[in-house]
Amino acid sequence: MKSSGHRCILLFRFLLFLSFASCLYSGEIRILLSGASELGSIRAKDLKSLFLMQVDRVDGIRLEVIEHPFDSFLRQDFARDYLNMNHQQMKDYWLKRFITYGQLEPRVKKNCRAALRYLVLNPQSIAYCEDPVELPEGVRILEVRHH
Repeated sequence: MKSSGHRCILLFRFLLFLSFASCLYSGEIRILLSGASELGSIRAKDLKSLFLMQVDRVDGIRLEVIEHPFDSFLRQDFARDYLNMNHQQMKDYWLKRFITYGQLEPRVKKNCRAALRYLVLNPQSIAYCEDPVELPEGVRILEVRHH
């Protein structure tokens, strides 16, 4: 039988872990693109089609999707919030796209900083990062319309 002191230590470790895990990603997701882009806002369904690579244009404007690593908390939260898919559904979706069409996932950058650097150098791309995010000059937040 474990002592109450041992239980308190285990509880403390668990709470510390939860606190650390929540710091890994905690915030609202912001959709980002070049300030030079003519796209003023995007409908949620168009954003979903774009990030699932079902289309490569929105309102006639071609956009290259920039993604985050597949197992990252940020990508999983983006998939849940904007694509209405869980992690397993995403795996199944991309496997099916590859088998059926030979289509690979979008370009992946290892973190928000790398995604923002790519976005600055490639103004026809679209990315997302957690908020708060320090935007470099020439990058702006894109409004997502949910209607």
